[in-house]
Amino acid sequence: MQRGVVIPDPVPLLDSWSSDSSSVVVPKADVVDRLLDLRNVVDERHARLVDAVLAGVPGVTTVPGEWWRAQLARLRAEFSAAPIEPSEATLTNTAPVSGDAEPSRWRRRRRGDAEPSR
Repeated sequence: MQRGVVIPDPVPLLDSWSSDSSSVVVPKADVVDRLLDLRNVVDERHARLVDAVLAGVPGVTTVPGEWWRAQLARLRAEFSAAPIEPSEATLTNTAPVSGDAEPSRWRRRRRGDAEPSR
């Protein structure tokens, strides 16, 4: 795969890998190679998802087939999710995080207000 070429929909690629992975164990090198190939063709947001899967690859030389199929299903679900449009992501609640109706104001202490020294 070419580096830096973003494919519009990586789901068919994940589907083809899922149909190929019926074994009990999968060589770890193959799993890592496929994940790195996938990382090279997705956008930055999806690359972070692939990085999370890469960070959790178990095993020394082999990966359980069940784990690999679960990760492919997880990635497929994430990539299939509809993107959030900027208009949907805007905040509608403008109240402060503290829950106060109005932001509190800081008052400057006058010298006479300070507690006496002990």
